[in-house]
Amino acid sequence: MHVRFGITICSCIAVVMISPAQTTEAGTADRLLPDTTRAFIVVENAVELEVAWKTTAWGQLADSAAMQPFVAEADRYFQEFVLPGFEENTGTTIDELREVATGEMSGALVDPGDGPAVTMIIVDVRGKESEANALLATVADRFTQRGATADAVQRDSVEIRTWVWKSDADVDRVATWLLKDGTLLFSTSQSESEAALKRWNKPESSLSSVPSYQKAMASCQVEQVTTPTLRWFVDPVGLVRLVHKPGPFDEPEDHPAEFAKRHGLDAVRAIGGTVTGASAPYDLMIRVAIHAPRPHRGAMAIFDFPDNKSSTLADWVPHDVNMATSLHFNLTTAFDHIGGLFDDLYADGIKGTFNDIMNDLKADDGPRVDVRKDVIQNLGSRITILNESVQPVAGQNEHSLVAVSVDNDEDGVAQAVKRMLRDDPGVKRYRVPGFANDLWTIGESRNRDEEDGAPRLRTLAVMVARKQLLIATNAVAIRNVLTRNDGKPLAEADEFHQVMAAINRLKPSHSIGRASSRLSRDLETTYELIRTGRTDEVESVYGMFAGMAVKRFRDTETGNSRIDFTKLPEFDGIRKYFGLAGLVGEHVADGWRVTGFTLSK
Repeated sequence: MHVRFGITICSCIAVVMISPAQTTEAGTADRLLPDTTRAFIVVENAVELEVAWKTTAWGQLADSAAMQPFVAEADRYFQEFVLPGFEENTGTTIDELREVATGEMSGALVDPGDGPAVTMIIVDVRGKESEANALLATVADRFTQRGATADAVQRDSVEIRTWVWKSDADVDRVATWLLKDGTLLFSTSQSESEAALKRWNKPESSLSSVPSYQKAMASCQVEQVTTPTLRWFVDPVGLVRLVHKPGPFDEPEDHPAEFAKRHGLDAVRAIGGTVTGASAPYDLMIRVAIHAPRPHRGAMAIFDFPDNKSSTLADWVPHDVNMATSLHFNLTTAFDHIGGLFDDLYADGIKGTFNDIMNDLKADDGPRVDVRKDVIQNLGSRITILNESVQPVAGQNEHSLVAVSVDNDEDGVAQAVKRMLRDDPGVKRYRVPGFANDLWTIGESRNRDEEDGAPRLRTLAVMVARKQLLIATNAVAIRNVLTRNDGKPLAEADEFHQVMAAINRLKPSHSIGRASSRLSRDLETTYELIRTGRTDEVESVYGMFAGMAVKRFRDTETGNSRIDFTKLPEFDGIRKYFGLAGLVGEHVADGWRVTGFTLSK
C-alpha cells in the first residue's frame, strides 16, 4: 500500500500545474531526503512549469477546445481512482498543497532498511507559512474525525505531528507533518521525519551526496535551459527490492533484483531525467541519463554501442517513412552474452538451453547453420529502424522494420536464413520481383496472447537484400522499402535535415544513434486505434506498446476500461499541434544519455 501511495505521489507531482509562485533555490529536497531514497521526482519551480508547459505545442493541445472532453474524462479518472488515496494517507489534497506552495514540490520513496517503503513529500511554502499552518490544522481535524490517534514531539524546536490509524485492511497507518524554515514535510515514518531534521544543515547523508545520483543528474543538465522544470531519479535495483516483497513461498533467486544481479544488470546504479521547456528551435526537451559504470558482465555486456560517426541515412530509406532511426550496436558482443538471459527468460532457468539450440542448428541433421559464424559475424554494427503507415487507418496498415547492415558475404547470410526457415511449417516463402533472395514470413496471425491477453506481434517477415538483413512486422513493410521508387531518399528531405541540425546544436560528442520523426503522421494510426478501441488490430511495435498501456486502465473484474478513450478527438482535428521530433543517444562518463525533443512549429 505504501508503494502504491508513493507512486501516486510521484504521479501527482509530475502532472500537477502548481499555481504561480516566487522563485526558490533548486536542490532543497534532495538535501533533506536520505541516501536510501530509491525514487524521487521534483518540480523545481512552479512558475517555470506553468509558463514553459503552456508555451509548448503539447500545452496548447491540452488547452484546445477539441481536447476538453478527454481532459475532463482524464480528470474524472484521476479524481476517482488516484486522488482518494492521496487524501486518505496525507489528510490533505493536491489542490490544497497547490494553494500553499510557493516553489519546489517533490515526492520520494525511501528505503527504511526494514518494513514497507516510506513516502515523503516536501513542499516549499516560504511566504505562506501562515497558510501552511492553517492547512495543518485542517489536516489535524480530518484525522481526528477519522478516529486517528494524535501525538506531537519536539525535535530541535520543531513540532512533529503524528497520526496513527487503522486502514481498511486493518493495518497501522502513519502520517507525520512538520513545518520548518518555510518547508512543509510529510512522511509515513516519524523516524524519517526526525532524520530529515538532522540533515537540515548537514546533508552529508542525504540523496544529494550519493555519487550515482550526482552523476546521473549532472548528465541530464540541458545547456539550452538554466534550470530544468522537472527532474526525476530512480535507483532501479534498489527500488525493485523495496517495492517487490517476496511471498512466503517465493524462491530467493526468483526475485527481480536477484535476476538483475545474476545477469549483471545491477551495473545500472541510477537513472535520471529532466523535462524542460527549451529555447527555439526546441519546443519540449526530455533527457534521460543512465549511470552504469564499467566493467559490465553477463547480459549487461550486451549494451555495446560503438560511436555513430555519421548522421546520414542509407540511400535506400524511402523519403516518406514516418520515423527513421540509425544506431550502431555490436551484435557479436550481444550474441556472446545473450545465452544466460535467454535461458532464464525462455527456458525456465535451464542453463545451456541457448547453446543447445545453437548446436542443434549447426548439426548435420539440422539446418547446418552456425549462427555466429554464418550470420552474426557477417553483419555490421549499423542498425536502421523505420516506421511507416498508409491510409486507411488500420492495424495492418502500420509497419515497423529493422535493417541490419550486412558487411560481408551477403549471399552466405541469405543462404543461412533460407536453411533455418525453409522446412518450418509455420513459415511462408515469397518472391519479390527484381531481387534474388526470398522473403519469408513467420508466425500465425493472432490478436492476443491466450494466457494474459497482452497484444503481440502477429507475424514477422525476413529477407536479405541491398546488403541488409531486413526484419519487419509484415511482408508489406519489406516490399514497400524495396520496391518504392517514387522520390528522393529520406536523407535528402528538408525535414530530416532540420532534425539533424537540431541534434547537432546539442553537440553530442560520442553519438551512438539518431532518430527523426514526423509526428503528424507517426502517431496517427496508433492514436486512432486507441481512440476507436481497436488496439487488438496492432501489427506495429508502436501499436503493441500502446495496447499494453491501454490494458493498464482496464477494470480487473469487468475488463472494461476505466477511461473512455472515445472522448479523444479525431486525429485530423489536432494534427496541427504535431510537428517534427528528434532523438539522439550518446556515450557519457560511465553510461549513456538520450535526449528527445520536439521542434517549434
